[in-house]
Amino acid sequence: MNMEMENGGRGVEHTEDVPAKTRVEHTEDVPAGMQAEYTENVPTEAQAEPTKDIPMGTRYVASERILPKESAYTKGLKEHYLYFFRLSVLYGMIYAFCMYRNPAGITFPLLVALTLAFAALCLKKIRSVSGGKNGEIVRMTGGDGEAAQTARVTGEDGKKDGRWFRTCTLPYLAAIALLGISTCLTANEFFHFFNKVAIVMLFSAAMLHQLYEDGKWSFPLYVRNLFVLWGSCIASVGKVFSHAATYRAQETQGAERRKKTMAVMRGVGMACLVLVVVLPLLISSDLIIVEMLEQALEDINIAEGVLPTFDIFVGMVSFYSFFAGLFRQNVSGEMKGNGKRAESLTGITFVSILAVVYVFYAAVQIIYLFLRAGTLPGDLTYSQYAHEGFWQLVMVSVINIVMVLICMQVFQKHKVLNGLLLVISLCTCVMTASAAYRMVLYVDAYHLTFLRILVLWFLGVLALVMVGMMVAIFRTGFPLFQYSVAVLTCCYIAFSFVRVDAVIASYNMENMEYMRMNDVWYLMSLSEDAAPYVARIEPEMVVNLEEDYANWSESDENFLDVQKRQYFEYILQEDMSLRQWNYGMARAKDVAGEYLRGE
Repeated sequence: MNMEMENGGRGVEHTEDVPAKTRVEHTEDVPAGMQAEYTENVPTEAQAEPTKDIPMGTRYVASERILPKESAYTKGLKEHYLYFFRLSVLYGMIYAFCMYRNPAGITFPLLVALTLAFAALCLKKIRSVSGGKNGEIVRMTGGDGEAAQTARVTGEDGKKDGRWFRTCTLPYLAAIALLGISTCLTANEFFHFFNKVAIVMLFSAAMLHQLYEDGKWSFPLYVRNLFVLWGSCIASVGKVFSHAATYRAQETQGAERRKKTMAVMRGVGMACLVLVVVLPLLISSDLIIVEMLEQALEDINIAEGVLPTFDIFVGMVSFYSFFAGLFRQNVSGEMKGNGKRAESLTGITFVSILAVVYVFYAAVQIIYLFLRAGTLPGDLTYSQYAHEGFWQLVMVSVINIVMVLICMQVFQKHKVLNGLLLVISLCTCVMTASAAYRMVLYVDAYHLTFLRILVLWFLGVLALVMVGMMVAIFRTGFPLFQYSVAVLTCCYIAFSFVRVDAVIASYNMENMEYMRMNDVWYLMSLSEDAAPYVARIEPEMVVNLEEDYANWSESDENFLDVQKRQYFEYILQEDMSLRQWNYGMARAKDVAGEYLRGE
């Protein structure tokens, strides 16, 4: 080994021609800053491997025994903190403007569109500062047992693609935009909440799809990676502050600036301590100042100042922490474990026992419920038979889907096992159809409610997901997670645009032979989407008013008219500015105004 003593006797190694096993020796006198990092419990071969040529943005798996402290994207985020911080503050201001006391106004689609635009800016910037030239997409690859590597997106002509979003990410973005639009079209708070939940989930999946090669991810792996991303985002809530300290420490003349800043802060703190004592004494000594302060405080609404500021803070921190968590690049392309699956014979035994039970149950459903070919026991009618057991069937169907998914992941592949899983899936489809048929009969007898129509929608989604699972049983590479997300997203978007409360009110009024006041009150309890149909209810459509409300004191007025007037007066009392405009609410206000003017 050629060794030279330079810089005051400090040992410097020349390792170009030295075997890997001896490259890490004789480093006792090397300054701490020059020694290799992360060498504990790592084989010398791994310690000596050069890292200067490793592409930026690469995520290492544990099997490589090289564990970088932070990803290239996180370094880029910290080095260009000021850019991302300003973007986050601006986003927080937009968030407060759009969402302050306005959960479903016309500004919500604007917020969704600007969120996607700001995400594009973040991705463009991080690519340009983390190894991608001209901002081309750098995304993660990796799979079964292979080290994760970087790959650049190329167009059809083989050239580097600098698009802001991948083409296959656009369906996610389109779905997010549609959910934003549907939110301001309905007054139903159920959709206001779950539209936002769906937007967060789709946005998270879109960002994973943007940065990672997720085409071969299994269903459990995709779910796990989503939770890893959300956990990373939660853990990064404080990064907007800690990265600020790191950024200031890296600035030129940072020490001098910090020294001056601390001096100013000390002066401010000393002044505050003195003013805490002096100000109350000064104020109480002069009645004019007391009166001035009382008048000023009467005109100031503290909540109106604090709450928008809080919304700005929430928007800023949420935006920054999401991308700080995303840029950690700690999502894996493979499941941990030894890769071995359980014996297929165990799975065959387990599934075959269940299959016998399910086949018998499915046969009973087909014979007695669908074909009505059997004889019901005792005095049991078909109506009574159909109305029982609905919720139990829904629960069993959900359990079966989870069970089939687990069996596909846990047990070794086998033709017999696949056939039995197909039998279980077909029986689950029969159970789902049985539950749906029972609910249709129930609706025919007792009419629609929001829960009943929600359950029918859920059963339809369940059946479509089950079709995808049957395909995945025999086709290993079938993207079951992406298929399920596509089915759920499309069905939910259609469901959110329907304005369900209006459908319920319309169906019930058209199919009820007569109405009671309880039926009218149910329609009034729905969102303002049902208001146009409530206005059409006439006294002659409601029976037994006199019997139900014989003690009604206002004998000169119809009880129904009084209830409707109070209902529409309440709708008109709700404020709605231009920023809060909502189609369902606006239409209800128009109907309420016409009804009250026409009385």
